[in-house]
Formats: sequence, structure tokens, C-alpha cells
Amino acid sequence: MKPDYHPAWDHRGIILCDNLGRFEEAITSFEKALEIKPDYYSAWHNRGVALSNLQRFNEDIASYDKALQLKPDLHQAWYYRGNTLGNLRRLDEAIASYDKALQLKPDFPEAWYHRGLAASSSTASEGYILRVESQFIDTFQLELTDASRQLINYFQSL
Repeated sequence: MKPDYHPAWDHRGIILCDNLGRFEEAITSFEKALEIKPDYYSAWHNRGVALSNLQRFNEDIASYDKALQLKPDLHQAWYYRGNTLGNLRRLDEAIASYDKALQLKPDFPEAWYHRGLAASSSTASEGYILRVESQFIDTFQLELTDASRQLINYFQSL
């Protein structure tokens, strides 16, 4: 590996984090990539993921924020930022992060799910929750197929 090739350090970190669960080593690799190229948004984001796995939540938020400063349309960073804020029970901020992720990628089911969890755990009004549900249905155009209707009718008849 070329020691000054920042994508290699980033990919090494991804493998250490995602495949091997060696989060500290992954962070070291991401930081090496960032030493070489401080504005490498991918390494900032991936560093945040590794930090989150270690429950170092304030540090991971800082990494996501840096990634988003460099690439504001990185929907994954908005999503993971929302997850961390949810873990910290900062639910209104989590919802705002999920909203931003969904604005960028409306067909992102994990963000819809976690947004719903945060909304149901917060002081959000029932009207807000119903509006979220309506947006989800509109986004995915969830329509019952004939097979789904038949299955529902079958179970209701039991």
C-alpha cells in the first residue's frame, strides 16, 4: 500500500470497522487518511461510524458534522448523526437530522424507521406522527396488492 494514498487508508479502516469489528484500529486508519487529506469527507464519515460503535457519541457527532461541512448532501452522515442524537436522547435534533437525510434520499427506509422511533419517543404531537406516517406512505406509494388484500381477508376470517 502506498503510504500517502488516502483512499487506501480509508478502505482499510472500512474493512477493520465493518468486517472485523476492530474499531480503534479503524479510527487510526481513518485518521491517517485525514492526515494526508484533511478534507476527505468519506474518512470523516467513516471515522464517525467507528466512534459510534465504541459509543463515543460526542466525538462521532463531530466527525459527522465535519463530513457534512465538506459534503452537505451526504445522506448517510445525516442518518448516522440522527442515530447518535437519538442515543443521546436529543430527539428533536435526531428528527431534524433524519428529516435532512430524507430530504436528500426520500426512499431511505432505515431513516424513516428511526425518524418514527424518535418521534414516538419525543414530545411530538400525535398530529406530527400522523403527518410522518402520511409522508412515508406517499414516498413509498404503499398500495395493497390483490394478494395482500386476500391475505388480510384470510387472517381476518380466522
